[in-house]
Amino acid sequence: SSPDTTNEAALAVIAIVKSTPTISPGMARVSINDLLSKPVNESVRKSADEALKTIDRFRGYLRDWEYCGPYFAEGKKIPELADFAFEPEPAALTSSGVGSALVKWKPLNSFQADNPWILNLKAIDGGSDRCMYARTELKANKEQKARLEIGSDDGIVVWLNDERIHAVKEVRGLTVGGDKIDVTLRAGSNVLIVKVLQGNGEWAFCVGLRTPEGEPLDLGGAAE
Repeated sequence: SSPDTTNEAALAVIAIVKSTPTISPGMARVSINDLLSKPVNESVRKSADEALKTIDRFRGYLRDWEYCGPYFAEGKKIPELADFAFEPEPAALTSSGVGSALVKWKPLNSFQADNPWILNLKAIDGGSDRCMYARTELKANKEQKARLEIGSDDGIVVWLNDERIHAVKEVRGLTVGGDKIDVTLRAGSNVLIVKVLQGNGEWAFCVGLRTPEGEPLDLGGAAE
């Protein structure tokens, strides 16, 4: 094939790797390194290097989520919504068992176009003054310390194993890893639930799982 065809094919592969959440980071890394072994131009090499940096930055970020919602209440905005217990919340489940049976969790497959580790909720619902819930399961082979690194647009409330461990009740843009929460994972299943608050505009979140020192911690549901 001609150099131009090789370069075009390489850029296409890089674009697919960067935008497809079902491709594992390990496989993505192998694919890009394979491209770099070929005679591609400097522009392609730069794009490949940037893709590798993105993949490494998001190692350990969680992509396997379910969601429910949106939920809203008349006259309530972000600060009030943060403390208003809708049916999916652990507190609501224990106080009104009937409500929990009505909660329908669905696979969350809506990712930001240029980053498959950022969950895009606006693609599901474009309304304002509301919230959406997402949950995932973390499987640990032993009890261990860990750190959650969270970014959200706008605010967020977090539960781990039915315990509320974090809340941000404000309008803000998403900063990857902006909130750092030290936690203890128990051996076996750990259920993580987030309530992402929406004022208006963009609506998204991302969660990374790290060691207490900030290194990627790879468990069930985490990227490689």
